[in-house]
Amino acid sequence: MAIRSSIAFIGVGNMGSAILGGILESRVFSPDSITLCDPFKEKCEPFIVRGCTYTPSLPIAAQNAECILLAVKPQQIDAVMNEFAPYSAGKLVLSIAAGVPIARIAEKFPKASVVRAMPNTPLLVGKGVTALCRDTAVSDVSQDDFTLAFRIFSASGMAVELPESQINPVTALTSSSIAYFARFIGDMYAWAKNNGFPTDAQTLEMICRSAIGSAELLMQTDFDPLSLERAVTSPGGTTAEAMKVFTERGLDTMIPDAMDACRRRADELAGK
Repeated sequence: MAIRSSIAFIGVGNMGSAILGGILESRVFSPDSITLCDPFKEKCEPFIVRGCTYTPSLPIAAQNAECILLAVKPQQIDAVMNEFAPYSAGKLVLSIAAGVPIARIAEKFPKASVVRAMPNTPLLVGKGVTALCRDTAVSDVSQDDFTLAFRIFSASGMAVELPESQINPVTALTSSSIAYFARFIGDMYAWAKNNGFPTDAQTLEMICRSAIGSAELLMQTDFDPLSLERAVTSPGGTTAEAMKVFTERGLDTMIPDAMDACRRRADELAGK
């Protein structure tokens, strides 16, 4: 199969824009081979001026591209699929709709190749993590097409292949988890403001760089999470007092409980 040379974005919201930005920066597709379809043209303007084509018509967008990226909310995907199903034969369809299984998409597009992706918000700054999966039992996907899907999402960060059975759990692990980290950092920032630190970008950056540094230590050294915690926590010291509060308040059970709730909601969206 020849490498696909054109793509249409159905939806150009935050996530679609992040994926599109990575594609343009890495030249996976040339701007003149990219069609944008979104009811709000103003969202597309930054990319139109870079050479992308805009149309409000979903059928026209689908007809003009060899690859279709569905960057719409799960609640919108059925209406979108119904509208461009007649133009899907032979296309590579990429979906980032949370909780929507490949089988449901393949039922609408029996003659298309379907790849499901679960990206996260740090794609906006080129630091994303995207889980990709295919199900050859319901939709045949060539290696060339799957490699193209990897190139599209690797342009904005890290891409990994997982079985579809792990896509709902990975929502809790890499997608919704961005909100967990933001909540933790936000609470630390609020504490800093209440304890005399200036309310400015420097204070927030201090916290964020501590979080980034912790992550880099885990990725670049022999530390694992438990050994790093132990290295920082001296018996009877300041960190030990903080960790004692976390343990007493049940943080060890709160985090997995929250992630279980996230996964259950993804299962509900999938109709399980």
